[in-house]
Amino acid sequence: MKRDINKPSYPNYFEASAGGSALAGESTEEAILRELEEETGITPLTLTFLDRNLYRKDACFIATADCPKSAVRLQEEETTDYCWVPLEQLTYFIANHLVIPRQVELLKD
Repeated sequence: MKRDINKPSYPNYFEASAGGSALAGESTEEAILRELEEETGITPLTLTFLDRNLYRKDACFIATADCPKSAVRLQEEETTDYCWVPLEQLTYFIANHLVIPRQVELLKD
């Protein structure tokens, strides 16, 4: 997702995440699916976890999702664009686009 130009931090940067916190009683997968839908409009048909990294005290789950590309929904004043990046092209994308720095480090691991 590409952040809105008026965002106070990292305007016009791509972010490779849907982030947030789990609600009381939610499993990890339930929280991930809820945040993904809230921030991108995506409700995946399947979700496959590839890795789990810790960033400071936060957990970062890296996954692939099977969903219709037309499901992506931009949020007014939050996001202005999006693109799909095949896993084999992720390194190239990171090297050639503005991506939030801490996410670059997590994605490179």
